[in-house]
Amino acid sequence: MPHEIASQYMLLLLCEMKEGRMLKLPFRADQVQPDEIQSLLKTEPFVIPQVTSSEN
Repeated sequence: MPHEIASQYMLLLLCEMKEGRMLKLPFRADQVQPDEIQSLLKTEPFVIPQVTSSEN
């Protein structure tokens, strides 16, 4: 029961944050990257898997 209450509370908080546009990133990740992120990406390779759909 406490887990259900916590889940509902988190859902309500997320809904309020979405309405207030608080879930948007402060920058466009494909255009501007903070120095911290650039330094992390240079030291640790980042691989984005390609998603393919298999249609028969």
